[in-house]
Amino acid sequence: MLPIQIPPIPIPPIPGLMPESHPSFRYTVLVDGVPFLYCSEVVLPTLTTEIETVKEGGLMTYVHKLPKGVDAGTVKLKHAVAHIDFMLTWYMIAYYGGHKIAQRTLIIVMQDSLLIPVARWMFNDALPIKWTGPTLQAASSTISVEELELAHSGFIVTPM
Repeated sequence: MLPIQIPPIPIPPIPGLMPESHPSFRYTVLVDGVPFLYCSEVVLPTLTTEIETVKEGGLMTYVHKLPKGVDAGTVKLKHAVAHIDFMLTWYMIAYYGGHKIAQRTLIIVMQDSLLIPVARWMFNDALPIKWTGPTLQAASSTISVEELELAHSGFIVTPM
């Protein structure tokens, strides 16, 4: 595979260019404080506590389950295919340019039907790890949706 030229970041790569929006896109995604895209669906991480099993000595009648840590999972952004593909660009920057230059602070703002912010999640060191392209079918009337999956080093829910 031939290496490609990676445009310098910040993302979005074109200053002043706002991502496409639609009233059904209730989730605003900001990358390092800059509006990145609007999503129709966001899959937040599943928190899972990892445990260590320790057999009790002596009678061996009991097994202790001790917490080791929390796996914070990944976050998935789903977006209709747009004229400029910010999601694929960010993924390609991470793939070719290395994770250090692609790690960003990701903020997801959920809005109500009047587009008033009601909740916000902030992910530290968000890094694209998987891009799923849309299914293209001419016979279908559904919109083509792409997905970007991101790893992160933790998240918080911040007040509005």
